Amino acid sequence: MCITFALIHLFIWFRQRGVIAHLLFSIAALGAAGCAFAEFWALTAGTIETYHSTVRWQHIPVFILLVSLVWFIVVYFGTARKWLAQLITALWVLVLVINFLSPHSIVFTDISYLKYVELPWGEQFSIAIGTNSPWKIIPDMASLLIILFLADASIQLWKRGDRRRAITIGGSSVFFILAGGIHSPLVDAGIVHTPYLISFAFLGIILAMGFELSNDVVRAALLLKEVKANERRWRSLLENVQLLVVGLDIFGKVNYVNPYFLKLTGFDKEEVQGKNWFEYFLPESAGGELKRLFYETLESEFYPHYQDPVITRNGEERLIDWSNVKLYDREGNIIGTLSIGADITEREEAFQEIK
Repeated sequence: MCITFALIHLFIWFRQRGVIAHLLFSIAALGAAGCAFAEFWALTAGTIETYHSTVRWQHIPVFILLVSLVWFIVVYFGTARKWLAQLITALWVLVLVINFLSPHSIVFTDISYLKYVELPWGEQFSIAIGTNSPWKIIPDMASLLIILFLADASIQLWKRGDRRRAITIGGSSVFFILAGGIHSPLVDAGIVHTPYLISFAFLGIILAMGFELSNDVVRAALLLKEVKANERRWRSLLENVQLLVVGLDIFGKVNYVNPYFLKLTGFDKEEVQGKNWFEYFLPESAGGELKRLFYETLESEFYPHYQDPVITRNGEERLIDWSNVKLYDREGNIIGTLSIGADITEREEAFQEIK
């Protein structure tokens, strides 16, 4: 299940590289799968050497899962204390170093024997009976810090109003890490004679994270559908309105004109697209000044309304009254302008005749 989750969200991340939460979730899910395999290997260990080796290597997927979880919270919640995440990461790096430098592992200095416990349905599993390493306090402290880290980030998120996410991910993560963190030392000390429940605790966390991320994906799909519907409505309006519509990029090149513009000016779309507006479609006497105003509009002062003559394909000048807006990308950078204009040539001529 965890591997399936990991592959799905890894694929989503490949499609949406900016959403790093999906990548961190995939890594955490792979870590949870590794923990489950290592836990199963330890439970079925036939020798002390196999058990020692399994416990030692099990710390790698635990490290991957917990560190990924911490940084997932940093990215996904936006309320976590980054310095605390860095401290937890450093502690777990220290755990790995001590774990692989120790004769056996960071959990045991020595295993006296393996105790085999039979379940009610007849299946057996092994539990190590031995001396706990004094270094084991470091991963225990790191786990405690993770609980404090999650609780703090969830409380801050709750205060911001995102209560469901705070409870679903933050609350469930605190609960399952507490459950696993309390149960595992009792098994290590030989007080509780049951299999480790670490993988089940981690599975609960992965399910909670996956549930929220899946909701985000569904909401994003619905939002995209709504955006596309709105885009179709606006495009229909621009395509059918009896006004001229012109879009320019930041270099003054035409990237959009509507059918009414083509009808009024007599140009084909291919003759207009990509051409510099100020060089091809304005009188030479006005083009330079209007080009200067255009760049001023992009950089500072904005001119929402102005009038200028537009040259048609047959060389006729049509006076257009323009209304203009700036266009922005998602980062807030100006990417061009969109102008909607009314042909006031006849009105202006009639006004001049009256005068």
